[in-house]
Amino acid sequence: MVPMIAKMAPFPYADPEQIRQQTTGTPLYLILDRVQDPYNFGAIIRSAEILGTDAIFLGEQEQCDVTSLVCRTSAGAVNHVPLAQVPNLVAFCQQLKSEKINVLGTAMQAEETLVDYAFTHPTALIVGNEGTGLHPDLLATCSHLIRIPQQGETESLNVAVSAGILLYEASRQRGFQ
Repeated sequence: MVPMIAKMAPFPYADPEQIRQQTTGTPLYLILDRVQDPYNFGAIIRSAEILGTDAIFLGEQEQCDVTSLVCRTSAGAVNHVPLAQVPNLVAFCQQLKSEKINVLGTAMQAEETLVDYAFTHPTALIVGNEGTGLHPDLLATCSHLIRIPQQGETESLNVAVSAGILLYEASRQRGFQ
């Protein structure tokens, strides 16, 4: 018996401009800043699709690619939510802000909590790297900063869990039932 290895073709990322032109109503975008673990990436895609995110944007540098592991972890959600790579997340966020889309960063030191923010506005939500959070340059471009309230002794939540909580609150405020 000869072992066979299947190789996944490069993932067909969507065009960021085309996504933004086709989004109607009040957009909810998710931006990933250097998420490197394929299990986290897949879980984030799955939550984003289930909770009504219009698209996911990610940088081209230091970001996990869409691999077969990411696809399996997403439970097929990669086929139902547009994913687009952008060469420069800071420039992309500045462009979104010029189009009246709030760029919402997540940071443990933020005074505002996720329930304080009105997700009914056009929003691009950024979640950061598993170890370092949002890059300082990206953090500086944010219109607002929010945090998830925590009670325990553990320093922070896993990025995929955080994304799920944040996206659930966005969906709840937008009338998801």
